[in-house]
Amino acid sequence: MAKMNLPNKLTVLRMCLVPIILVVGFIPVSGIWSYVSLVVCAVLFIGASITDMLDGKIARRDNLITDFGKFMDPVADKFMVIGALFVLLFKYRFTNLELWIIISLIIIVFRELAVTSMRLVATSGSGVVLAANYLGKLKTVSQIVAISTLFLEPVLQYVVKTVLETVGGEKLLWRTDILPLSWLSLAFCVVMTIWSGLNYILSYWKYLDPEKSKMAENIKFSAIFYCQSKIYQYIPPIPPAPAIAAFAAASAAGSFLSATTDSVVRITDAMEDAFWRAERVTFAGSTIPAFIISQ
Repeated sequence: MAKMNLPNKLTVLRMCLVPIILVVGFIPVSGIWSYVSLVVCAVLFIGASITDMLDGKIARRDNLITDFGKFMDPVADKFMVIGALFVLLFKYRFTNLELWIIISLIIIVFRELAVTSMRLVATSGSGVVLAANYLGKLKTVSQIVAISTLFLEPVLQYVVKTVLETVGGEKLLWRTDILPLSWLSLAFCVVMTIWSGLNYILSYWKYLDPEKSKMAENIKFSAIFYCQSKIYQYIPPIPPAPAIAAFAAASAAGSFLSATTDSVVRITDAMEDAFWRAERVTFAGSTIPAFIISQ
């Protein structure tokens, strides 16, 4: 087993911190211990967020980018954010922030699913890599700030209230369900999540061509290759000029045959699964080995 480099170790550490945050967050505690639980969750989450910043920076600086890192880094990010939101949903149950956290969680999950699916389609179909832009980075920062604020603002209110009551010597009428910083940061997080998601979709929608078929491109290439190879089999050694003419004729025939396939692309798309399982494919009365089509 290959030795894991530092950026990948940081990514794995971030993944390991997620279940710890979940366990600490879901422990049923009350009173001052509930605030201690929030502080511990906040420290763990902020620590995981710092590893998110460091692993990418170190990997780019020291040229330590690996396939493992490319796969696990975004997965760890999503687990970290979504796991923390589930903890907050448990912590803020029965308060006026519960519905807002649920809405935020749904929006974040759907946004990540949409962008991840688009990345897969664009990369596999067109070979285009959807790099993170400034909106995506700002979205990530806004999520980290919002979740950290949701963890820490109740603790801050409790500390301020306790200090004021100790100094003043009397109980204060303090509504702990009013968390303005949490509301503002979560609202900004939702706006950035939607904005960055729409920006990705609009920017890379051109790579999601509903008419494009990789199978049709393979058929065209195979038709030209097959037609040319068959003609070349029957061409004896000839001088350069006739050879060029024969090559032009073979190319023209192949191009004509590939153009003919355009009219049946939609039909072949519908039978794609059966087509790939077939051993041989018929073109104009001849057969093409299936290994040619798969090139």
